[in-house]
Amino acid sequence: MKKIIYFLSISFLLLQSCSSDSSNDSATSSVLCKTIKSTNASGKIYREEYTYNGNKFSQVSFYKNNAFDGKAIIYYKGDLISELNNYNKDNSLSFTITYTYNASGKIISKLAIKSDPNANDSSKTIYTYNQDGTITELIYSGNQTIQDGLEVTTTFTLLDNHIIKQEVVNGSSPARTYTYKYDTKNGPFKNVVGFDWYYTGEHFSGGFKHNVIEDTGSNYNYTFNSADYPILRTSSQNEDTVEYFY
Repeated sequence: MKKIIYFLSISFLLLQSCSSDSSNDSATSSVLCKTIKSTNASGKIYREEYTYNGNKFSQVSFYKNNAFDGKAIIYYKGDLISELNNYNKDNSLSFTITYTYNASGKIISKLAIKSDPNANDSSKTIYTYNQDGTITELIYSGNQTIQDGLEVTTTFTLLDNHIIKQEVVNGSSPARTYTYKYDTKNGPFKNVVGFDWYYTGEHFSGGFKHNVIEDTGSNYNYTFNSADYPILRTSSQNEDTVEYFY
């Protein structure tokens, strides 16, 4: 659960398929993931506990080997997440992320400001919607006041609001390409209001509307409950074993 300011969008995100059965959606619309527990190959256990206000995120608490390791408090404006405050394990404020949207409700920027005035790892993220349907994300680093050092450029290709490809340029390093495939089952965060493809990283691990079954270099297998929500994820590469609780 490494605390990072640069939330590189490498994750398990997508909107519900238009072919989903409406009666089934109605029956399961109140299903919310309360806990995600990950156990890595060395036996270390990481746990995320989610609390909600209705179907909106309220707080995420983080635990490492059952010891409290920090939390995130989430705020909304209407049905859009507007702010996230991240706290250290001593409950001191670490950083604040502010989200800005256009008139259509699409993300246009994220501003992540460290609480330490002497820190130089705050960041500003700008999103551009391209004519070919891709989305470009520019991440700039800096201090609390100015973020003008371009660090990472990522171009996303989406299909039905799924990230299916991302091309990442990090400084002078060679460009890297990542691809993703998904199932048609329910993801653990399917019913959360305001949750979209650009929320990634430590605060929202696990799937979104559906579940990633393949990314670059890894394949994932799931066990589902009777309502087609995942309760267990394993990988062909013997990576983390993930359990979901509702």
